[in-house]
Amino acid sequence: MAEVFAHPPVGIFIGLLGLLGVVVPLVRDLAKMGKWEKAGWTFIMFALMGFELRSIYIDRRDHETEQKNARAELLQNFKDIGNGIKKEIDTSQTEFAATMRRSDTILTGVGENIKIANGGDSYAYIQMSPVSGGFALYVIQDGDYDLLDANGRVTDLDAFDAAAKPGLLIDQSKYAVILSPMPLLYRGRAQMVGTLPVSADSDYKRFNISLFARNGVFEELYRFKHVNGVWMSAMMVQVAYYNVKGGIACERITEGFPVELLERDSDWAAYSKLPKFHVKGGRTCPQ
Repeated sequence: MAEVFAHPPVGIFIGLLGLLGVVVPLVRDLAKMGKWEKAGWTFIMFALMGFELRSIYIDRRDHETEQKNARAELLQNFKDIGNGIKKEIDTSQTEFAATMRRSDTILTGVGENIKIANGGDSYAYIQMSPVSGGFALYVIQDGDYDLLDANGRVTDLDAFDAAAKPGLLIDQSKYAVILSPMPLLYRGRAQMVGTLPVSADSDYKRFNISLFARNGVFEELYRFKHVNGVWMSAMMVQVAYYNVKGGIACERITEGFPVELLERDSDWAAYSKLPKFHVKGGRTCPQ
């Protein structure tokens, strides 16, 4: 009750002022009013007007205070909501990062298992060593992973040209040696696979070699030139993996080999244009 009296609703005092403006003329004869009575009623009217103005200002002040408090509460609510959202985002990012780390670990393990299963970027090449009546053949693995299901052939290009003239290319035994299947080539190991007999009718020998494994195809060029009673050699290996990567992984030309022979060799010229390919873990290729 005291609060209502101290701060009555807006319109109460103006209503009382209007009521007095109606009632006073009804109960009092204005012509008979004395000077002090008129002054009293005038004072009462101004007082009521002042109280009404006070009520308006108080109401406006309270309204602005309520709006200010409401805005502050709303901003605090938005801030709390924003902090909650940020916390959820931070938590989600942390969980996502942890999930990605676990996924990377899993994928790394899967990738490593795939490389183990197919040989990764490892490759194989043939090392040919002159022996009496021909060349000893060694298959050498190079790279970090064992090779699986390897096989291949060694083609004597001179014998190939001789077989091509009478149309005997269908009989590969006349110009090629088919290597026995090699289920497993251990990392960094050399494995003798036989001896390739060659005729002594020429001091320049040309061989093209193809090796196949689970991860790709390895093409090798081998050239021998008899110089001062010693076989000099040049070799180059191209790797072509089934994942499309590849290039020249190995190349060696011994000192004293006549390089002009290579300049006239179309196969060698074509291979020389290919990009170099570094095999991770490569350590056995003679450079």
